[in-house]
Amino acid sequence: MKYASFTIPLATFHACITGYYLGFKKTFVPAWSGVVEQIAKVISLFILWLVWVEKGISITPVIAVYSMVISELCGVIFCLIAIFGERFFAFKISEIFSVMKKMFSVSYVLTLNKI
Repeated sequence: MKYASFTIPLATFHACITGYYLGFKKTFVPAWSGVVEQIAKVISLFILWLVWVEKGISITPVIAVYSMVISELCGVIFCLIAIFGERFFAFKISEIFSVMKKMFSVSYVLTLNKI
């Protein structure tokens, strides 16, 4: 299960990018990133299975975990290509901290409210 933890930051980033596009009511990137992810999962699982059978490695559930990590990585790469391909997307590092400060001012209150 320690290898499955690699998917958490990838899935988080993937969810943020798809949420960004859904906020603008653009469903192309979220829909196709899901398709790319599923295709990558099936293909990587098949390739891993072929390699493991050829090398005589016993097939265990860890092959599915490796496939999951590869598919999440492919989904993130697709989202990165999509977001940096946008003409109107002007990403500036200096804006990150001001946005994070605004988000944190609201999020910590909500988090404390849940405790």
